[in-house]
Amino acid sequence: MAATSVLLIGASGLAQRQIRPWHRGLMRLRRHSLDRRIAAGELVESGLLIAARARELVSDEHRSDLAGLWEDLPLRAIVQQTTSLHALRVSRPQVNGAAREISDLVALLRCDLPVSARAVAKAALLLTDGAGPVFRRMTPSLAAVLGSVIDATEHYPERRLAGHGHDG
Repeated sequence: MAATSVLLIGASGLAQRQIRPWHRGLMRLRRHSLDRRIAAGELVESGLLIAARARELVSDEHRSDLAGLWEDLPLRAIVQQTTSLHALRVSRPQVNGAAREISDLVALLRCDLPVSARAVAKAALLLTDGAGPVFRRMTPSLAAVLGSVIDATEHYPERRLAGHGHDG
Protein backbone atom coordinates (compact mmCIF):
# COMPACT_ATOMS: atom_id res chain seq x y z
CA MET A 1 0.00 0.00 0.00
CA ALA A 2 1.38 3.40 -0.95
CA ALA A 3 2.00 6.06 1.68
CA THR A 4 -0.77 8.59 1.99
CA SER A 5 1.14 11.47 3.56
CA VAL A 6 4.59 13.00 3.89
CA LEU A 7 6.25 15.42 6.29
CA LEU A 8 7.45 18.69 4.81
CA ILE A 9 9.64 21.44 6.22
CA GLY A 10 8.29 24.92 5.66
CA ALA A 11 8.73 28.41 7.06
CA SER A 12 6.41 27.53 9.94
CA GLY A 13 8.12 24.21 10.74
CA LEU A 14 7.00 20.66 10.02
CA ALA A 15 3.73 20.02 8.25
CA GLN A 16 2.05 16.80 7.23
CA ARG A 17 0.59 16.81 3.69
CA GLN A 18 -1.69 14.27 2.09
CA ILE A 19 -0.61 12.58 -1.16
CA ARG A 20 -3.61 12.61 -3.48
CA PRO A 21 -4.10 10.43 -6.58
CA TRP A 22 -3.32 13.36 -8.90
CA HIS A 23 -0.05 13.90 -7.00
CA ARG A 24 0.91 10.31 -7.84
CA GLY A 25 0.14 10.90 -11.53
CA LEU A 26 2.12 14.12 -11.57
CA MET A 27 4.97 12.40 -9.75
CA ARG A 28 5.09 9.69 -12.45
CA LEU A 29 5.22 12.33 -15.17
CA ARG A 30 8.03 14.20 -13.42
CA ARG A 31 9.87 11.11 -12.14
CA HIS A 32 13.09 11.73 -14.06
CA SER A 33 13.39 15.39 -13.06
CA LEU A 34 12.52 14.56 -9.44
CA ASP A 35 15.19 11.84 -9.43
CA ARG A 36 17.75 14.33 -10.77
CA ARG A 37 16.85 16.81 -8.01
CA ILE A 38 17.11 14.12 -5.34
CA ALA A 39 20.42 12.85 -6.74
CA ALA A 40 21.76 16.42 -6.70
CA GLY A 41 21.05 16.61 -2.98
CA GLU A 42 17.94 18.78 -2.90
CA LEU A 43 16.19 18.57 0.47
CA VAL A 44 13.41 16.03 -0.07
CA GLU A 45 11.26 17.56 2.66
CA SER A 46 11.01 20.79 0.69
CA GLY A 47 8.03 19.82 -1.46
CA LEU A 48 5.24 17.28 -1.68
CA LEU A 49 6.21 15.69 -5.01
CA ILE A 50 9.89 15.35 -4.19
CA ALA A 51 9.10 13.94 -0.74
CA ALA A 52 6.67 11.42 -2.22
CA ARG A 53 9.20 10.41 -4.89
CA ALA A 54 11.94 9.99 -2.27
CA ARG A 55 9.63 7.74 -0.26
CA GLU A 56 8.91 5.69 -3.39
CA LEU A 57 12.63 5.40 -4.22
CA VAL A 58 13.50 3.86 -0.85
CA SER A 59 10.53 1.46 -0.83
CA ASP A 60 11.40 -2.25 -0.74
CA GLU A 61 9.63 -2.83 -4.06
CA HIS A 62 11.50 -0.09 -5.92
CA ARG A 63 14.85 -1.07 -4.44
CA SER A 64 14.27 -4.72 -5.38
CA ASP A 65 13.30 -3.80 -8.95
CA LEU A 66 16.35 -1.57 -9.31
CA ALA A 67 18.62 -4.29 -7.87
CA GLY A 68 17.28 -6.67 -10.52
CA LEU A 69 18.12 -4.24 -13.31
CA TRP A 70 21.67 -3.83 -12.00
CA GLU A 71 22.02 -7.58 -11.49
CA ASP A 72 21.07 -8.18 -15.15
CA LEU A 73 23.50 -5.56 -16.48
CA PRO A 74 26.59 -7.82 -16.82
CA LEU A 75 24.56 -10.28 -18.89
CA ARG A 76 23.26 -7.43 -21.07
CA ALA A 77 26.86 -6.36 -21.62
CA ILE A 78 27.67 -9.83 -22.95
CA VAL A 79 24.54 -10.54 -24.99
CA GLN A 80 24.07 -7.00 -26.37
CA GLN A 81 20.65 -7.67 -27.84
CA THR A 82 19.22 -4.52 -29.30
CA THR A 83 15.60 -4.64 -30.31
CA SER A 84 15.62 -1.14 -31.72
CA LEU A 85 17.89 0.83 -33.99
CA HIS A 86 17.90 3.52 -31.32
CA ALA A 87 18.86 1.27 -28.39
CA LEU A 88 22.23 1.97 -26.80
CA ARG A 89 24.72 -0.79 -26.20
CA VAL A 90 26.03 -1.29 -22.71
CA SER A 91 29.78 -0.65 -22.41
CA ARG A 92 31.21 -4.11 -21.73
CA PRO A 93 34.59 -2.80 -20.48
CA GLN A 94 32.89 -0.39 -18.07
CA VAL A 95 30.52 -3.06 -16.74
CA ASN A 96 33.23 -5.72 -16.45
CA GLY A 97 35.49 -3.25 -14.65
CA ALA A 98 32.73 -2.49 -12.16
CA ALA A 99 31.68 -6.08 -11.40
CA ARG A 100 32.50 -5.79 -7.70
CA GLU A 101 30.75 -2.43 -7.33
CA ILE A 102 27.67 -3.70 -9.18
CA SER A 103 27.53 -6.68 -6.82
CA ASP A 104 27.93 -4.35 -3.82
CA LEU A 105 25.18 -2.06 -5.13
CA VAL A 106 22.80 -4.99 -5.64
CA ALA A 107 23.49 -6.17 -2.08
CA LEU A 108 22.96 -2.63 -0.78
CA LEU A 109 19.64 -2.26 -2.57
CA ARG A 110 18.43 -5.63 -1.28
CA CYS A 111 19.56 -5.26 2.34
CA ASP A 112 17.10 -4.50 5.13
CA LEU A 113 19.03 -1.44 6.31
CA PRO A 114 18.11 2.14 5.35
CA VAL A 115 19.44 3.47 2.05
CA SER A 116 19.32 7.15 1.18
CA ALA A 117 16.92 8.29 -1.52
CA ARG A 118 19.84 10.20 -3.01
CA ALA A 119 21.87 7.00 -3.50
CA VAL A 120 18.89 5.15 -5.02
CA ALA A 121 18.16 8.07 -7.36
CA LYS A 122 21.80 8.16 -8.50
CA ALA A 123 21.77 4.40 -9.15
CA ALA A 124 18.53 4.68 -11.15
CA LEU A 125 19.75 7.64 -13.20
CA LEU A 126 22.92 5.81 -14.21
CA LEU A 127 20.80 3.23 -16.02
CA THR A 128 18.94 5.88 -18.03
CA ASP A 129 21.82 8.23 -18.89
CA GLY A 130 22.87 7.26 -22.40
CA ALA A 131 25.89 9.56 -22.15
CA GLY A 132 26.97 8.08 -18.81
CA PRO A 133 29.48 5.41 -17.81
CA VAL A 134 27.08 2.45 -18.21
CA PHE A 135 27.01 3.10 -21.96
CA ARG A 136 30.27 4.94 -22.67
CA ARG A 137 33.93 4.60 -21.79
CA MET A 138 34.64 7.69 -19.79
CA THR A 139 36.22 9.21 -16.74
CA PRO A 140 35.21 8.75 -14.02
CA SER A 141 34.68 5.05 -14.66
CA LEU A 142 31.49 3.20 -13.82
CA ALA A 143 33.35 1.54 -10.92
CA ALA A 144 34.29 4.95 -9.48
CA VAL A 145 30.79 6.37 -9.91
CA LEU A 146 29.18 3.32 -8.30
CA GLY A 147 31.71 3.49 -5.48
CA SER A 148 30.57 7.04 -4.75
CA VAL A 149 26.90 5.96 -4.86
CA ILE A 150 27.62 3.18 -2.38
CA ASP A 151 29.68 5.48 -0.17
CA ALA A 152 26.78 7.97 -0.11
CA THR A 153 24.91 5.54 2.13
CA GLU A 154 27.73 5.23 4.63
CA HIS A 155 26.50 8.17 6.67
CA TYR A 156 24.01 5.69 8.11
CA PRO A 157 25.81 4.34 11.21
CA GLU A 158 23.80 1.10 11.04
CA ARG A 159 25.51 0.23 7.75
CA ARG A 160 29.02 0.54 9.14
CA LEU A 161 28.18 -1.32 12.34
CA ALA A 162 26.63 -4.19 10.42
CA GLY A 163 29.66 -4.43 8.13
CA HIS A 164 27.74 -3.54 4.99
CA GLY A 165 29.90 -0.58 4.02
CA HIS A 166 31.90 -0.33 0.80
CA ASP A 167 35.61 -0.69 1.44
CA GLY A 168 36.90 0.81 -1.81
